[in-house]
Amino acid sequence: MSERDGLIDVVNLSTKKVEKQIRTGESPTNLLLTRNQHFLYVSNNASDTVSQIDTTTDKVVSTIPVRPAELRGLPGAGPLGLTLSEDEKQLFVTLADMQCISVIDTQSKSVKGYIPTGWLPTAALHHSGNLFVSSAKGIQAMNPNAKSVKGNGTYIQNIIEGTVSKFPVPSTKELQTLTAKVISNNRITKGLNSSKIASFTNPGIKHVIYIVKENRTYDNVLGDLPQGNGDPTLTLFPRKVTPNQHAIAERFVLLDNFYVCAEVSQDGWQWSTSGMPSAYGSRNTPYNYSGRGRSYDTEGSNNGEAVELMGIRNVAKPAAGYIWEHCANNKVTYRNYGMFGAFVGIDDKRLSANPNAKDSFPLVKSLIGHTDTNFRHYDLSFADSPAYDEFGVDIKSRLKTYGEFKTTNRFSEWKREFDGFVKNGKMPQFQ
Repeated sequence: MSERDGLIDVVNLSTKKVEKQIRTGESPTNLLLTRNQHFLYVSNNASDTVSQIDTTTDKVVSTIPVRPAELRGLPGAGPLGLTLSEDEKQLFVTLADMQCISVIDTQSKSVKGYIPTGWLPTAALHHSGNLFVSSAKGIQAMNPNAKSVKGNGTYIQNIIEGTVSKFPVPSTKELQTLTAKVISNNRITKGLNSSKIASFTNPGIKHVIYIVKENRTYDNVLGDLPQGNGDPTLTLFPRKVTPNQHAIAERFVLLDNFYVCAEVSQDGWQWSTSGMPSAYGSRNTPYNYSGRGRSYDTEGSNNGEAVELMGIRNVAKPAAGYIWEHCANNKVTYRNYGMFGAFVGIDDKRLSANPNAKDSFPLVKSLIGHTDTNFRHYDLSFADSPAYDEFGVDIKSRLKTYGEFKTTNRFSEWKREFDGFVKNGKMPQFQ
């Protein structure tokens, strides 16, 4: 399989050569042969479909949508694992992003209903009327604690435990009830599919400045706000430390019950720029964070290579695409500071050989010409604000200046461009 290109390779085991390729949906992830090997099912994670291939002709004979009709064209089901009932009349598909199993009638090629599972279901097995389902993130959220829980430490990646659940295949009547539960759990309503939905009306917003401050929960920063659903005992950066963020939250909206499908930077930056991480990003995050050798593949490069700049599709790209791509498609002007920038000479070896590339050079095509390469990419060696200079604090390891204009911190470099946009009247609509 090639998740990158949406292709299945047909390999001759005698010659060990690829004889042909079969195009399926986006990000084909799992394969399942029928018992007589006549049909091959393929889960297409980024297309929310399952392809059925006739192995006698090596052609796709049917494409089965797995997402609820209410979601219309919105990606977000994320099919992964596949298993067939013993009579092969039912196909069970784990939907990683809906926390459920899609039950498919193999005769009508249609979804019969949904079964709720744990968090991020990745694989399933049918045996003797029972389903065994692995949920990569378990069946309940485990909050970080001051002391180790079950000997697993306190870090968020250490306290997420995968589980395997066993339950009988539901009857037709039970499936109706379970389907309603899945629809409710995912906050899907029939209104999503209604022609009466009012189109979005801009209340007068002309410019959006989107600032990504990662790896903090609502409680960490705003838990001390009495009007929100927060826990002040978990607040690390209260009002006296973050007066501006508190003022903005009180002036506009708290978002105190806003939840995301990511835990750390690697999958969190995908969520921040795409609305959801890709399946590739989700499963590679724990490998990278555990030090088992996987590259940090979710910010424009794969295995340390800027694949898009080499004419290769980015395998980690989420199904919804990136927010700046939507800006481009909708004729919204945009400017990027620090996102998806190259660490030249560190991990992007092939990019560093490109004479047009330099440190903080964008790793994806849609950011080229829209990125301030004088704004330093993320690291801990360069100051975010003028605070060091204003308070006379010096740290020997700190990079004192960066870029063509020798700015001493990220804010000052952004402000330099901002002042220029104000002066010439050409402020980008989205930053």
